Amino acid sequence: MKQGAWNLTRLFESDDDPRIEEKRNLLEQKSYAFINTWKDRKDYLEDPDVLRRALDEYAGMEQGLRHRR
Repeated sequence: MKQGAWNLTRLFESDDDPRIEEKRNLLEQKSYAFINTWKDRKDYLEDPDVLRRALDEYAGMEQGLRHRR
């Protein structure tokens, strides 16, 4: 099986770009914030407004992570 390579030059300067680690840490923080907010809740299963809030929050996690060189 041929191993592929990712071209991330549109996102980062190089494979050693320190922003890669910064983005990874930020995503981890946002992920755990989302998990901790919703992990013990079940109301989103029955209330469409609550589900919408959860989905909007999830979709918004990538805000601030987008990068333009």
